[in-house]
Order: sequence, then C-alpha cells, then structure tokens
Amino acid sequence: MGISLPKKEENPDVFEVWPENWPIVLMWCRVATQWRVSMAGRVGLDYIVLPWLFKVYQVEDEREMLEGLQLMERAYLTCISEAEG
Repeated sequence: MGISLPKKEENPDVFEVWPENWPIVLMWCRVATQWRVSMAGRVGLDYIVLPWLFKVYQVEDEREMLEGLQLMERAYLTCISEAEG
C-alpha cells in the first residue's frame, strides 16, 4: 500500500509499571541489599527487615506488599538461575 510503519524500538531497560504496583517496586528498590546468601549465591530476601521498612514507609496493606515482594523475588531468582546456567 506504500505505507510503512516505523519499527517499534525495543529497549530492555525501559518498561512500564502500573500505578497500583508502583509502591511494591519502590519497596523492592529499598530491599535490594537485603539478600540471604549461601554458598550457592542468593537464596531469597531477608524478611527480618520488612516490618521495620513497612513501618517507616507507612505501608497500609502489609500482606499485599509482602506478596508483591515475594512475586518479584521469585521472578528475580528464576532470572539469575537461568542466566547462570
């Protein structure tokens, strides 16, 4: 038809976060240094710090925040496991 659409540029460093998930992403960034580590590497987040962070940042729904963090934790651990082979 003589019409060419521009190619969609893909940048893996740019992604959209739905507004309802933004508080969880922010908390994820806050706990980024709180990992339990074994001889095999990272095994999971250290949950001991979470109640304190939830209080400091006035998290209203702690269960929702915890479940969101656990979802991100599982996804992260899966990604690094696949990357390491």
